[in-house]
Amino acid sequence: SNLGALLNNQLSAFPLQSVPDVSTIRVFVDDEEVPAAALISGTVEAGTAEWGDGWSYDAASNSVSFEGNTVPDYNADVKIYYRPLGGTPRELPI
Repeated sequence: SNLGALLNNQLSAFPLQSVPDVSTIRVFVDDEEVPAAALISGTVEAGTAEWGDGWSYDAASNSVSFEGNTVPDYNADVKIYYRPLGGTPRELPI
């Protein structure tokens, strides 16, 4: 069961190459935009966050995670666009 949980997590969390301006993150699965997930209960700081469907950003791992019913299928085309906080930003989409 631990291996299954690990594999499921790998398919739902996507590490980013640089730290994003979170307000600029846009996520697409198979060319359809996925909305940001709403925080249902708990807090991110305490590690007790419960999310609705959509995506969330985890600053600790610098990754975008899919929540609820929005976890992409195995062969889905996932694209994540954002403006990085450091370096030379490029126009979106990259």
